[in-house]
Amino acid sequence: DYGIASVCMGDKHALINTKGDIIFRYPPNNNVIEPWSYFSSEGLVAVEIEGRWSYIDNNGKFITKDQFDSAYDFHEGIAAVEVTGMWGYINKTGELIIKPAFDSVGSFSEGLAAIELKGKWGYVNKIGELIIKPAFDSVGSFSEDLADIELNGRWGFINETGELIIKPVFDSVGYFSEGLAAVMLNGKWGYINKTGELIIKPEFDSMDHFHGRANFSEGLAAVMLNGKWGYINKTGELIIKPRFDATAFMSKIDEKKNLILNADPMYEYVFSNGFARVKANNKFGYIDKRGNYVFKPIFKNAYDFHEGLASVKLKGKWGFIGQLNT
Repeated sequence: DYGIASVCMGDKHALINTKGDIIFRYPPNNNVIEPWSYFSSEGLVAVEIEGRWSYIDNNGKFITKDQFDSAYDFHEGIAAVEVTGMWGYINKTGELIIKPAFDSVGSFSEGLAAIELKGKWGYVNKIGELIIKPAFDSVGSFSEDLADIELNGRWGFINETGELIIKPVFDSVGYFSEGLAAVMLNGKWGYINKTGELIIKPEFDSMDHFHGRANFSEGLAAVMLNGKWGYINKTGELIIKPRFDATAFMSKIDEKKNLILNADPMYEYVFSNGFARVKANNKFGYIDKRGNYVFKPIFKNAYDFHEGLASVKLKGKWGFIGQLNT
């Protein structure tokens, strides 16, 4: 049970579990901007106290304390941490297993993590060996054995040895999910397979994305036409007609590394456990894979379901709704 949520009452902030038990109380005046909920990554969660980052477990026990300038969530048993301006990695006991030697890093995925050195990106394995030398302008994480890379303003894909599998010819790309990846050509989005063949022609205005990443989930992908969002299947057929507004909110870190929610709109509305979060008339709700509302759009703000619960905001207050069986 890895569900953790941040809650506030007045100026007091805390972390609770899915039962509503308080597992951690923030000190007064700590920078927690808005309630949120998510899976605490692999049983540990990063917390910031007075500008320093630590990790606690789901019982509120500190695994590390006041050690890091910044910290990422755990992925594949390893988390990226910043120490004196350089990045390295720790394991779940807090031990530095890859010394801080990189300008910037990503999280581990499929056994490799992206690292930046002197303005170029490559990949290391879990003992810190350079598997793919830094040679790219920008990169993404590995997904389904391929990673997106940028060279001279164009995007393509490499395999886990660094071999170019799909040449960098696209304006932007997503990561591979369910065998397909979104690609942009001349301002329009479509999908390719793992040989680089266009399976769905670029004809959509925008896609479900995260910093240019797009993906299928449970056989459907969100697409935009004429300013409205709907869903296509893997042949490009519109399954749910575009009728929804901009969806989901992005989180970002300000220049003091405080977490800020409700920042710019983020179009990451993917299906999970049969539900997707959507926005209509400036309110949030949830639909099923037929496009029917399971929760009507009445919430001022809302987040995805995790462990059967989703945090929602109604009439100025936050609470949780439970996932319905359909």
